[in-house]
Amino acid sequence: MKRLALSSGLALAMLASPLAAQSPVTPRMAAVKLAVADFERTTQFYLLLGMQEGPHHNEWEWELKWDDPLKGSSIIMVSAEKSERFHVTPGGGTIIIGVPDVYAALDALRGAGFAIEGEPRNLGFAAIIMIQDPDGNWIELAGPAPAKPAEDGE
Repeated sequence: MKRLALSSGLALAMLASPLAAQSPVTPRMAAVKLAVADFERTTQFYLLLGMQEGPHHNEWEWELKWDDPLKGSSIIMVSAEKSERFHVTPGGGTIIIGVPDVYAALDALRGAGFAIEGEPRNLGFAAIIMIQDPDGNWIELAGPAPAKPAEDGE
């Protein structure tokens, strides 16, 4: 019963968010849960991608959020030690994060010591790359394609 109360409390907190207050009956993705081994290291990774620290709901669930709820869903980090209880597996999630400049985001992550392999694919209309966070969860970074370099004589 205690587990139900904790989960219900988290759900109610999410439904009380500013976005939910604007349209309480509109279905939406309120959050994504990811199992993590190190809250601090994973928080640093997502802060470099533009998220902010949210509330620590309890000792095994910490939230990351955007500065504006219209930017997207929160991430609820669940302690890997408790992950089975929440049906999440370390490295088992995939999320897509849109960034204004994929190359700049990769530079920031690499500059902070995160091991990022490969380079983005330029699709002409977008640049994308699949990377992993510190816990092995797959993250697709997506952003506008870089400007086409000017050709000689232009």
